[in-house]
Amino acid sequence: MAVLTPGRIYLADQRGIKENAAIKQFSTFNYGTYQDDSRTPFGRLKLVNDSVLAAGRSVFIGGNTASYIILVPITGELIFKNAYDHPITLNVGNIYVSYLPEGGFFELTNPYDTDWINFLHLQIVSTEEVLGSVSALYSFDFAIHSDELIPVIHSDSGLPFLIQIGQFSGRSEALYHLKDAKSKIFAFVIAGAFEMEGRLLHQRDSLALWDTTSTDIEALSNNAVILTVEI
Repeated sequence: MAVLTPGRIYLADQRGIKENAAIKQFSTFNYGTYQDDSRTPFGRLKLVNDSVLAAGRSVFIGGNTASYIILVPITGELIFKNAYDHPITLNVGNIYVSYLPEGGFFELTNPYDTDWINFLHLQIVSTEEVLGSVSALYSFDFAIHSDELIPVIHSDSGLPFLIQIGQFSGRSEALYHLKDAKSKIFAFVIAGAFEMEGRLLHQRDSLALWDTTSTDIEALSNNAVILTVEI
């Protein structure tokens, strides 16, 4: 009998919701007034917000813990601005990383007059002090790399985490080998459905795994998209 890898599923319909006129945030982990004993951070991954920003609106987001901000546009452009760098426009096909010092903040803007935009906002706690501004813009292309996980942030980036993303046709498979035996892996389904280590995941579901050196991923629908974070 197969033994399941230790893990936890975070269902999309059980996420916390925070909403105002500018932004609607679906939180996988505890965030703001949303607090649940089963939704504590996964190691240093403290925040996974699936956010929708209203047309023409801006929001300021701060942090009480030094951490790395990770932004993944899903639909539309997103403008990022912090206290150190010039504004940068992010597009679908980009992943942006910026270091946020303790007590720092940043601004996110939707440049469209009539359209809402959707993006992922993740935060990973920094265990070491980072001096100066640290930011990087990464790109990926599903048209060139289909049916595979694309290493967007890899081991030579100097960052304390790894990120891969992939778009798959139905029944396509991938095997993820963790780069460090002590690492944990977190997966977020952006679109479609997957089976991962015997768990069924639908759109916007997440899965956290630990005590494993590899994990198998199978797409159950066409154009299924999954993001993985190794910590």
